[in-house]
Amino acid sequence: ITTHSPACIRLEPIFRGIVKNAAADARKCSQLLMESMAMKIKAAHDRGEPGKDIKMPPLVWKNMYRLARSLHFGNAEDAEVHYPLHLIEKQLEESREYGPMATKMREQLNYYLRMPSNNEKFEPSLLRASFQNPYVEYYNFGHDESESLLRRNEGSNAESILLDELDDEELSSLSFLFGGVGDGRHAFATLLDANHQYQSLSEMKQDKFRLHMTLNDISAQLLAKDVLVLVLSYELGGAADSAKLALTTADPFNIGMVIYYVTLGYAMPPYVHRKMVEHIKRWFTDSTFEDFQQTFPWLVISEDTWTGIITIMNAWVEPEAHYSPEFPSAMEVLPSYRPNGDDRVDNAMAGLSSMGAGNELIGDMKAKLDSAREQKRAQVAEAFKSMDLTPDMIEKAKYALGEDATEKEMRNFLVEIVLDQMLDGGPPRYVSPMDKLFLEQTKCLNPEAGPSDEMKEETSSFVIGKNGSSPARGSSKEEAIEAINKYKPHVGKNWVTNPVQIDPSYWYFSDGNRATDEFNPVKEFPQGFLTQDVISFMSEPPPDILSAKIDEEKEKV
Repeated sequence: ITTHSPACIRLEPIFRGIVKNAAADARKCSQLLMESMAMKIKAAHDRGEPGKDIKMPPLVWKNMYRLARSLHFGNAEDAEVHYPLHLIEKQLEESREYGPMATKMREQLNYYLRMPSNNEKFEPSLLRASFQNPYVEYYNFGHDESESLLRRNEGSNAESILLDELDDEELSSLSFLFGGVGDGRHAFATLLDANHQYQSLSEMKQDKFRLHMTLNDISAQLLAKDVLVLVLSYELGGAADSAKLALTTADPFNIGMVIYYVTLGYAMPPYVHRKMVEHIKRWFTDSTFEDFQQTFPWLVISEDTWTGIITIMNAWVEPEAHYSPEFPSAMEVLPSYRPNGDDRVDNAMAGLSSMGAGNELIGDMKAKLDSAREQKRAQVAEAFKSMDLTPDMIEKAKYALGEDATEKEMRNFLVEIVLDQMLDGGPPRYVSPMDKLFLEQTKCLNPEAGPSDEMKEETSSFVIGKNGSSPARGSSKEEAIEAINKYKPHVGKNWVTNPVQIDPSYWYFSDGNRATDEFNPVKEFPQGFLTQDVISFMSEPPPDILSAKIDEEKEKV
């Protein structure tokens, strides 16, 4: 996106007046669903059937649950709040998912209703940033594969939208609505796809092309995060016109580090946090609504939406002034974060222990599991010794390790990839072994020094082996783990909690309780964001489709 881009992004939140409107919406949805069920029963009776097997749609219970929650946050009478919960619990057979949720919510509400309200900075949010709780309806990180709206999705009857095949009117009026945009992965994929196709259009068609995307979500915190990433991406695009320049020049590299940690991490190096605060202050909290509109004319935000976003961002910039209970340190947050596959083994062992298995038996089982993994590693490594590396293997390895990677380093990298697939169900491509190891040991993202003097200073104590080599590669796994564990106390003591992943309104409502999260960015980013389609959108522009004469050629293109 450039200042004169034919693309426009509009934010349309539905968090304005959310408590007042949500109860009415939930009631209306439940009413429509029950009317639909009544029509089905009547139709069955008209056919001479009893209709006894027709049950309440699950969405009724979901909306009853939403109704109770929104009534509570809207300070309704206790009886009015608990009535829909009572209805759900009475129908446990039909509402198996929401019945236990209603019971747990009733217990939590009974607890919170006894708490004094002494913080009026934030209206309690309807949704919370959590995975392991019945309140869950939004995710800090998305949970599906990014897809471009220009592409036909699997199982869809719709046709893909090829810009070069659209007439002038269609080309100049493309408009998409992202309802519940979440972390924005589908919006970003659509932008990449549109730009990729745009590069192949004739000058006349490029002049006609217009794209309008509306990003809609119920969470102010999520929209604030998406806006921040969009603005940082725009700034990065202005600082570097190629990926190579972005990775080899300090200023754009630092912007990339902020996007990296803001989007995918729960803690970040102090320097990255300072840069994040600088960017937020520059473009948002120290700016005005009018200045923002002039600087980013392609990003349309209404004034009241701007106010909601600034409220969230002020809490990100100065959490000590906006959080009660106190904003947590990285050392407090990271124990609740469980990105490692090994946690599943530990949980299984804990389950065995609760059933009476002794420490000796559990220790023996873990040792055998570790031994089996090492045996499998040796078998895979032996197989790779005699295998000729294909051009695709070499390309993938160099993408992750760098163009100067040696053959030994590439073979070791591919061994790790195969092991991840066989033992952990990990991603098949573009994962650095060091990224994986660093996350396993610290629960944080691997800090790349790159061309940034500040990041080089941050990682100066993170060295591997007796010669103090770079931690990126060229060392054994044991040496890497030893170096990471020496650096780990520095992470716990000095790194800063990523405030962008914490919703200030929920934080107060929860009394500062931190829910657990099992998101693993090293595995899930290639699977969720960096799909093969998305990679293709970042490659060279496709051949001009009009040059294909017959259908078979077009299909090949």
